[in-house]
Amino acid sequence: MAAATVVLVRLLAEIKGGEPDEAKERKALKFIALTFFALAAYVTVEGIRDLVADEKPDTSPVGIALTGLSIVVMPWLARVKRRAGLEMRSRLVVADAAETRLCAWLSVSTFTGLLAFAAFGWTWIDPVAGFVIAAFAVMEGREAWEGELVCDDD
Repeated sequence: MAAATVVLVRLLAEIKGGEPDEAKERKALKFIALTFFALAAYVTVEGIRDLVADEKPDTSPVGIALTGLSIVVMPWLARVKRRAGLEMRSRLVVADAAETRLCAWLSVSTFTGLLAFAAFGWTWIDPVAGFVIAAFAVMEGREAWEGELVCDDD
């Protein structure tokens, strides 16, 4: 949400002022990179805590349904954002799309963890998948930080 807000503010500024401000875009990309790093840290700490405490997930039919719905919606939203970012040649929108894609993977991880717990009593799947997702978040964060997100790839 924070990254999307930064992207929206920058896009509105560009609409009002015309040309993008490279220095402000770099600052915004660094902020987005920090949100990737924060997400990675949060998922890692929560995963370790859940594994050590053998934390059992809260399950409910509504929670499982909402998580399942986000598995459908989030990848679609990430693709739409990425396509728009590429067409606009906006590294900020491409970075935000990458964060939305990570959120989609977190939804998949959570959904799988909920189903595995409901079916087999396994509590470890979601935290372990979270560690993999955290590694990807760090990689995406580095790319955003270094400005390596490119707008000319598919």
